[in-house]
Amino acid sequence: MKLAQETRKILKQIKNGADIWGLREARILRECEKDGLVEICESQADIPGEQRQPYFGCILTAKRTRSYLKRRNRCQKSQS
Repeated sequence: MKLAQETRKILKQIKNGADIWGLREARILRECEKDGLVEICESQADIPGEQRQPYFGCILTAKRTRSYLKRRNRCQKSQS
């Protein structure tokens, strides 16, 4: 599966987990969830109810991490 540049950028930003505040990012990550690339969870922010709330929390799955590392290793070997 080939990912769009914007999707790859978002996935890099959430690799260690993040709360998702933007609608565009939320929609992209919901699509990624269908492919098993991310896990959607409850927001980790402790924000009072009257303030703006994130859409959800999100983190890369092991599947995405393994494929990223495998691809990175191939690129490094080809550059050597």
